[in-house]
Amino acid sequence: MRAARLCRGLAVCLACCALLSGCSMGYAPLSPTPADPVSAQAALDALERQVDLYAREIRVEEIDFARVPMIRDEEAFQALWELALERRVNRLAFVTEDEALTLPEGGSALAHQEGLQAVTPYVWQDEDGLYMVLYEITHYEGEHAAYAYLNGEEDSLTQREKRLLERALELLDRLDEGLEGYELLVCLHDLVRDAASYAPADLSENRLSGQTSAYGLLLEGRANCQGYADALQLLCLLSGLPCRKITGEVDGGPHVWNLVQVDGAWMHVDATFDDSFFGEELRAYVFLGTPEWLLAQTHSWAVEDVPGAVDEGLFYYARNGLIFSAEERPPEGCVTFLYEGGAEQAAQAFPGYACREIGPYQVLSLPQTS
Repeated sequence: MRAARLCRGLAVCLACCALLSGCSMGYAPLSPTPADPVSAQAALDALERQVDLYAREIRVEEIDFARVPMIRDEEAFQALWELALERRVNRLAFVTEDEALTLPEGGSALAHQEGLQAVTPYVWQDEDGLYMVLYEITHYEGEHAAYAYLNGEEDSLTQREKRLLERALELLDRLDEGLEGYELLVCLHDLVRDAASYAPADLSENRLSGQTSAYGLLLEGRANCQGYADALQLLCLLSGLPCRKITGEVDGGPHVWNLVQVDGAWMHVDATFDDSFFGEELRAYVFLGTPEWLLAQTHSWAVEDVPGAVDEGLFYYARNGLIFSAEERPPEGCVTFLYEGGAEQAAQAFPGYACREIGPYQVLSLPQTS
């Protein structure tokens, strides 16, 4: 055996993109013999013959890197990575001569891009300069629970995920029968927005917090943006609404929200902001179907992350006739509406309402009644 000269462990969490340093595991992997590039399927099959790709915990020393295929270029890595995501495996191992493919400093970007809760890369380098790479992949609990339920793989769930799935199905059973499409999404948005209080994730002691997944929101009543987005995705997928997460930035920091498809059109939904932007006592829908030009007042994201056209007609306030000019007076009973007047004018015209500006609108909301 050849002694490993370098051992680096990096844990990546989307909530703060923190990098956590690891330590030597006392394992000296065999140096593999360079081989021709192999297919992604062959690479995963070779690893699965050694370990359970879907097990939640595994000892690194169980992997014999002498029998893990060589990945020589970016194209081969991308094929392997995409297949790993498709199969939702919890680990990926390979050998490479190219340091760029180890991603020791790029794991956070990889997790951020793919909507994963965390990626932990471990990298060893032997005396011949070959890199042995192991990725530990952590999927969001809500997303994984939905996937397992819809594919009849509930046995793969942890006890936490089983409790989460049970809670989600219980909440959906309470909804009125016959809800579908946009009206169903509004109800799911309300369930998520009203289920918890916003709280930044507690990353003390370098551990992922339950607040970063649907479990924190639906079972503990506290979540950060990841928890809100994971919970909405869980409820949407269980209800038959296509839904995915989108990652971007707010005020220079990372943020996660959802894209939901209704009647063939995608729409932005940020239940976190509808809960926290106006204070927890207010019931807002400003970030439900928000037009991209208006969402850009607070959020930024990569255009290529949006899978299709966003229908601006799905904006909650436009769809429900709740946008008024300065010359108009909203009818009695409006709890939340958009007003195209100045903040001072709005405050005088509508005493008792909270007023907050977003783009050209003053958002006026009454405190939530019990």
